[in-house]
Amino acid sequence: MVDVEKVEVYADPLILREVISLLIDNVLLHAYDQNEKKLIQIKGYMDSDEYVLEVSDYGKGMSEQSLELAFRAFEAGERKNGHTGLGLFIVGSYVRNLLLGDVKCKSELGRGTSIQVRLKKIRLIEKSTNSNVQ
Repeated sequence: MVDVEKVEVYADPLILREVISLLIDNVLLHAYDQNEKKLIQIKGYMDSDEYVLEVSDYGKGMSEQSLELAFRAFEAGERKNGHTGLGLFIVGSYVRNLLLGDVKCKSELGRGTSIQVRLKKIRLIEKSTNSNVQ
């Protein structure tokens, strides 16, 4: 049995779905060669007061230069074969501006890439059922 902590974060479900879809698409389009077996690891966990959604692959990885440009419009990835060069730019924009979180990317050539979406945990205050107010 896996011990899972219930965590609540504030996120528009449509935006969150788009972020996850873009991250998966990015792996499928860029991490592996066309005929190569594709493996994607998706995990979620708490890190201090943040919920982390991590999407990782074990593919080609990115150079340091590509990593620096990863979240810039039209400067990262392959702008050929119909790719726009906007995938990770949109992810970064959505996470930072709409979900009020952060996104981080780690990569090593030949070993793969890991992208972390970090969202603040919501602290819920339970209402007391015993009220002394009259």
